[in-house]
Amino acid sequence: MWQEAKLSIPEDLINILAEDRTNWHFNPPYSPNFGGLWEAGVKSIKYHLRRILDRTLTFEEMSTTLCQIEACLNSRPLCPIDHNDIDNLNVLTPGHFLIGEAPINVPEPDLSQSALLGSNGRTPLPPKLNSNFKLETSKIGDIHSLYWMQDSQHFSSGIEVKVHYASISRLDVEKAIGMMNKAAIGTDSDDNHFGFDFSGVTKSGERVMGIVVDGSCKRTVSARPDLLWPIPDHWEFEEAATVPMAYMTAFYCLNSCV
Repeated sequence: MWQEAKLSIPEDLINILAEDRTNWHFNPPYSPNFGGLWEAGVKSIKYHLRRILDRTLTFEEMSTTLCQIEACLNSRPLCPIDHNDIDNLNVLTPGHFLIGEAPINVPEPDLSQSALLGSNGRTPLPPKLNSNFKLETSKIGDIHSLYWMQDSQHFSSGIEVKVHYASISRLDVEKAIGMMNKAAIGTDSDDNHFGFDFSGVTKSGERVMGIVVDGSCKRTVSARPDLLWPIPDHWEFEEAATVPMAYMTAFYCLNSCV
């Protein structure tokens, strides 16, 4: 099997396994019923998925759902940590063997009744808006006050880009839920826009990613030419929207340390 896969075991590992007299027992091909332990884990994950899935999820939604299910399964109690102390309610969980503690999820607020998020957790666009719209909030710190509004921006300068993906940063989240430290960030708390980096298509059809200072959560943005970069052919728009902010942060840190 190792030869067919063109793999090799390191020499020091071979010696360790030989000294421990390790015996290998392989499952027959296409026989999942032989893997009782891990197949039981797969069964548990499917059980939770069947209970909560009522629609088709995006890749990000499915990844988040699987991480939450994983946290639930790896937080199940196995046995008490201290049998002698009856007041100690801490228990040993599978998560202790993986990360040293139980990966219990922090309770999340119920956003199902939010004016911005619909009952399915997504952000619907009002049908009355034309092609230009942007995300704003009527009250900084109140996530339920987020709404889409008409964007009256005129593109007198810069390159006009139709946004396909806009990236939400930690600062945007803190602004929306009222945790933004204005003194530490050095921005105006009345700054009513969201998003910094984005990816999209110019009028000439070029795929670009870039940065704007007046919010990227819009249908169309006007970007400076020196803050636009072409998207590599093997990148998706979704991937490209996460790059500019990370690149600029690294660039700033490297130049600040010189």
